[in-house]
Amino acid sequence: MSTEQGIRNLMRCYRREVYGSEMRQLLTEAVEQLQEEGAVGSRALAELIRDLLNCRSREIVSALSIAKDLEPTSELISAVRAVESASQIIQGTRGSFDPEIVGENQIGWTDFTHNRATNQAKQALEALSSKLK
Repeated sequence: MSTEQGIRNLMRCYRREVYGSEMRQLLTEAVEQLQEEGAVGSRALAELIRDLLNCRSREIVSALSIAKDLEPTSELISAVRAVESASQIIQGTRGSFDPEIVGENQIGWTDFTHNRATNQAKQALEALSSKLK
């Protein structure tokens, strides 16, 4: 149950009216709830990260920001690595989440979001890798 609530709290951060201290509180709660579930929580976040990546949603940045705090499962590490090496623009159409950029059969991130996402992914990979040692 904590896994579902953690993912819900994280997704509440994606609402436009949520920012500042409310967003920080939701992220803190999401981390705690996903940590309680251990590997199950990490796998749930990995699934969300992959979905956000495939949609090229700007919300991926907040999901990546909490990845470093979770258990380093192979699924989570793989999902974060995929973001680190992701292309800015891909062939595709809208998915579960709105892409930041939509063009003719293409979706993508702005330069700013692409840089933030890949940098967050690098930081998360470093933190997750250090937990494996």
